Amino acid sequence: MTALLLPLLAVVAYFDLRYMRIPDRLTLAALALFLLLLPTLSLPELAPRLLVAGTVLAIGIVAFALGLFGGGDVKFLPALLLFVPPAQLALFSLCLSGSILLAIASVTLLRSRAPAQAAQWAFVARPRGLPLGLSFALAGFAFAAVTRVRLGL
Repeated sequence: MTALLLPLLAVVAYFDLRYMRIPDRLTLAALALFLLLLPTLSLPELAPRLLVAGTVLAIGIVAFALGLFGGGDVKFLPALLLFVPPAQLALFSLCLSGSILLAIASVTLLRSRAPAQAAQWAFVARPRGLPLGLSFALAGFAFAAVTRVRLGL
């Protein structure tokens, strides 16, 4: 994962907390960043990344159709997975799982204790749903910390 992705993850978390949506332009920004990384990847490295991202996208589309996930979440997660080396997918999955649990606990606590002025934040105003953008960002930062993300492309 490149350090250039980390600021984008922070923006994704902000938008999902503030508006409960991840704008398409943020997913497109992640894809553009991945295109910059593309020349550094070999075909044996690229093929599994594309396969994983495509599979997650297909499963996400079904989950979206069933009303289980938001459209922004379904589109952003595969874009994020393009940055994860295949050999480190299990570690990233662990980071994401922990981040989802942390987000559930944090959002639940904040919703129960938020002052009235916090209701302008969509995640507080809407009693249902989890802003997964927060989990994506936390997982990306945790994964970067654990793997000591390189500072460039």
